[in-house]
Amino acid sequence: MVQAPAPESTTNDLVIYIFSFNRGRFLDNCLKSVAACAEGIPVTVIDDKSDDRNTRGILAKYRSRLKVITAGEAEISEHKTGGLYNNMRFAFQDARESGKRFVLFLQDDMQLVRPILPRDITGAAAFFEANPNTAELHTCFMKRFFANRDEQLAELDATGEAYLRPSNYPGFSGFSAVGLFDIERVRQLFGELQQGEYANNEFAQKNGIQMGISTRPFMMWLPYPISHRGKTRNLPLQLVESFAGCGFYPYEIMTDTAVDELLERPLEQHPYAEDWLDCGPLKQTPVWSFAGGLSNLIARGGLRGRLGQWLYRLRHQGS
Repeated sequence: MVQAPAPESTTNDLVIYIFSFNRGRFLDNCLKSVAACAEGIPVTVIDDKSDDRNTRGILAKYRSRLKVITAGEAEISEHKTGGLYNNMRFAFQDARESGKRFVLFLQDDMQLVRPILPRDITGAAAFFEANPNTAELHTCFMKRFFANRDEQLAELDATGEAYLRPSNYPGFSGFSAVGLFDIERVRQLFGELQQGEYANNEFAQKNGIQMGISTRPFMMWLPYPISHRGKTRNLPLQLVESFAGCGFYPYEIMTDTAVDELLERPLEQHPYAEDWLDCGPLKQTPVWSFAGGLSNLIARGGLRGRLGQWLYRLRHQGS
């Protein structure tokens, strides 16, 4: 394997932003994982005007330890994510002004699962240097739900730091709302972010922009989370997610032995979350869901899965 020369980079080149809304227990878990796995890296929480008492209490608890920003009214709002993309635009500008080269974006229903190492940042720098059409290294574990297509379509890049998906990949190949970004490369390739993950991914695919999928991931969404639609949790959504067994399922931080095994494994072995992460209540669940609503119900399979598929078809009839 050809190894690209890596410029000198360390965790001092990184700043972290966490996007939050009304999931205090998840946010607390995310922040605890960052404290355990990203010591010394500056952290900013951007909260999208949470009105949940628990979330506001968590924000108050951490305000003395890190930077907490409450977002203003979003000028543009996307139904699924509220003011997320306005907040991301602010975060990119804020990170740029900090003088850092890289920014890591997490959402409150995610966590770090192992320490961020200097070699992770050096590896990211090598990846971006070798791939000028990239702006993001997606540092999450891969999802077994997409294993069939990734085993066929995702290819290891020359540095060994990432898998690359083709521009005609039936999913996200050029952009994700979370991961590690080269701040200036985002400006060069994307300009101003568009509104929504799908719109930015479509822009990337049309313009030959690829996203690296890290071969040595260090973070992940929590499986079967609760979710919001239009910044609310209406009764149908609550009922669906309750039947799907949605809840709070944090991961154990990986042991040193597990981390060594992850970093030293053959890179042809894709790092699926279900293979590497310890989430006790879901040990017997072979494929996890990381979305919300009907996606969680469908992923359960069996009677619940069939009900989810029926409800999905019902909702999309005539659309």
